[in-house]
Amino acid sequence: MSDIRALLEISHYAGRDLLLAQGGGGNSSVKSADRTRLWIKASGLRLAQLREGFGYVELDLAALVALVRDPLLRAAPRATAHAEAVRRVQAAVFGDNSLRPSLETTFHALLGPVVLHTHPIYVNALTCLAGGQALLAEALGVLPTWVPYAAPGYALGVAVDQARAASGEPAPAAIYLANHGLVAAGETAEAVIAATKRAGALGKRVFGALAAEALETMAPPAGLAHWASELAMALQRLAGWPAGAAVRPTCYGALHGAATEPERWLAAGPLVPDDVVYNGRRVWVAPAQMPAARWLSAQPDAQGEAGRLVVAVAGRGVVVAAASEALAEAMEATLLAHVLIRRLVARRGTARPLAPEEVAYLAEMESERYRQAMVGTV
Repeated sequence: MSDIRALLEISHYAGRDLLLAQGGGGNSSVKSADRTRLWIKASGLRLAQLREGFGYVELDLAALVALVRDPLLRAAPRATAHAEAVRRVQAAVFGDNSLRPSLETTFHALLGPVVLHTHPIYVNALTCLAGGQALLAEALGVLPTWVPYAAPGYALGVAVDQARAASGEPAPAAIYLANHGLVAAGETAEAVIAATKRAGALGKRVFGALAAEALETMAPPAGLAHWASELAMALQRLAGWPAGAAVRPTCYGALHGAATEPERWLAAGPLVPDDVVYNGRRVWVAPAQMPAARWLSAQPDAQGEAGRLVVAVAGRGVVVAAASEALAEAMEATLLAHVLIRRLVARRGTARPLAPEEVAYLAEMESERYRQAMVGTV
């Protein structure tokens, strides 16, 4: 039971802080003392949802390590290797569990007894900055354990294993994932939480603190609720949009403020995988003077994003449309992180968005669609 208490401790620490984890992002794990079993957060759940007996999956650790280091799998095409890894990870689950293990189970298997993966806003300002690795090394005074961007799942597991081996440290306390986030590993929950705090504090020193009101909520700007209502009615007339979808202005003031320059802060391209998982391939921009129904009719590609849509109404604010209220909340939290990361990056340089081919790959990943669909279902 001490293992599960550590899992719950690190999960709740990160899950209650929007600066560390947004929506269903991030994951956590612990290993048994004899290194035969691993317990990891279930895919798609929020870290804060974990509790005794719920929200995590138990797996055969040896099987996981073997699959990551299988030379035949490493030689296979990316999509083929990923699909086979997903199958083998699920086959390694002990017992009859209706929940899938986290997509990132592969790299958790390779690290210390306690592992916490988060998407910290202050850290991701470094990982999403052009030249961020060099700036991080300068701030640390040593070379960081840095993983070049790799798609979530099997590819990232292999990349983490390679970076760990190249670092010369058998068990790095902090691993920085380009355009993704932070992995902290250690012997105890306390050590992992301390490593996560140190990384966040370093990013805060490099970029300076966010404004005090960065996470504040607010009533929607004048007229935006009416625009959202028009959009809701227009979406209901489309095939594929669920009845009772949540369509509303976001609750975050920082997002409405970003709509004054939407092409800079909101629509300049995804920075991290969760931008694509929760908010789709892009954030749409609509002219403030154009009625919502007319705008939507002129955007056939936006109509195809059934179940999720983000629209920046230029100069007025942001509207989110989602299959459920829970998904809408995950979408706007992820988008808030995106905007805050871009604002921090702008203090020191230029953001490095995900390559278009990586965005396309993420959008088609069945395991990422599963994770997005799990929001609010349990």
